[in-house]
Amino acid sequence: MKMSEPRRMHPIAALLSGLRALREMLLPLTILFISSVFRGDMNEGKDLLWRLGSAGVIVVGTLLWGILVWSRYRYSVEEGELRVEHGVLIKKRNFIAKQRIQTVDFTEPLLHRLFGVVKVTVETAGGEKPEAMLTAVTREEAERLKQELMFNRNTNADIVSEEEMKTDAKVRAEVEPDFTYQLPVKQLVIYGATSGGLGVVLSLFAAGFSQISDVLPYERIFAFFNHFVISALLILAFLVLLVAWFLGVAGVMLKYGGFTLTKTGDKLLITRGWLERRQLTVSINRVQAVRITEGLLRQPFGLVTVQVDTAGYGAAKGETTVLFPLLRRNEAIMMIERVLPGFCVQTDLQPLPRRAAGYYMLRWVMIALVAYLAIFLWTTDPWRYGIFLLILPAVLFGWLQYRAGGFAIHGHKTLVLRSRCIARTTSFIPRRRIQFAYLRRMPWQRLARLTSYVAVIVSGKSGAKLAVHHIEETDGQHLYDWIRTDRKREE
Repeated sequence: MKMSEPRRMHPIAALLSGLRALREMLLPLTILFISSVFRGDMNEGKDLLWRLGSAGVIVVGTLLWGILVWSRYRYSVEEGELRVEHGVLIKKRNFIAKQRIQTVDFTEPLLHRLFGVVKVTVETAGGEKPEAMLTAVTREEAERLKQELMFNRNTNADIVSEEEMKTDAKVRAEVEPDFTYQLPVKQLVIYGATSGGLGVVLSLFAAGFSQISDVLPYERIFAFFNHFVISALLILAFLVLLVAWFLGVAGVMLKYGGFTLTKTGDKLLITRGWLERRQLTVSINRVQAVRITEGLLRQPFGLVTVQVDTAGYGAAKGETTVLFPLLRRNEAIMMIERVLPGFCVQTDLQPLPRRAAGYYMLRWVMIALVAYLAIFLWTTDPWRYGIFLLILPAVLFGWLQYRAGGFAIHGHKTLVLRSRCIARTTSFIPRRRIQFAYLRRMPWQRLARLTSYVAVIVSGKSGAKLAVHHIEETDGQHLYDWIRTDRKREE
């Protein structure tokens, strides 16, 4: 079948569509079921039978709905466009010109891998969400579609035979990539152990706890724990944190397992994931900036993560794509140069003025004081006075933020900004990629003749801001004039 002829997705897409609709209804149905049990509304057999019957009707209805969605979804490639028709009650048509398509990515969740299909996502520049999503097609069909949309842009699908496409795909697959990098398992373990996944798992615990907090028997729980001494509770808390840390490490390893980066021509292909296999395509022409990030746990060991901001890619504001999960600091520039020549440079950064240190430390001291006062007023235990020691790590962290700050202009072509939120991040931004820049002066900064410099680039759906705070006013003005002067020179 030619690509110009309308076709349906793989039949398993009907089941996946029904399961997705069922999953969205699962949480409210579960909460309704549990609340009915605790209210005693299901003591009688008739009530239980009626509710189970209703649940069965809902399940069958959602699966039938999935079949309807699948039967009405068709796609084709003709006259230089990807054409998608879908909708059960209201029929919708999307016509996406090949020239607008930036990426065609594949995702293989576990269920897809069992049936040998992939999910295809088509994104365009500036799109707030994927322009088209094929829930399930065979791998061969996905590769043919990607080749047609990304590499045969000037070819009419109506006059290209299926055999010719297969031949072209085979030839392209046999082309030796210019660069290949694979993340070793040892580095993957270190990346997971230092990734901060503990916070994510604890957040999930907190979210789950908030969902069931109304039905927990607090009095019985507190009575149970009253039998334990403080040391036992501390051990229990340590074990909970240890389990959360292991889960966080496992989550990161499943997400980035088998990470492979290849460069072919002007395309970067990133494949990762043990449980859910993802394949991302990044066009080098769309890369706006490169970030080298050093986490608190990685910085002492000289380990960094390399990320890129890409125009028209990513659903969230300022979303970045991991290019190298874990590298030695001294090899990062060399590796980036091999895949993105001209983006990163070795240069000395100009540090922040000494009087800026007080502003960095003062902000965190104020946050610590607010926390201290809240705890002091909340409890009368003697240990509350010890909380005042929070001031010391607040001062230290403010000092680390001050020491991390810096900036440089290299060869009138590249702007380098370095700052720290939690991790220390060094951003390399080619001047031509900066959309605009501005200076921001708060009243207390004016008193000390300091300013903040912000450069805005295209990233995600609404751009990303890269900034350095509390620099000399004259330096900020110099950075601001550098953008304006060089653009006037180009005009």
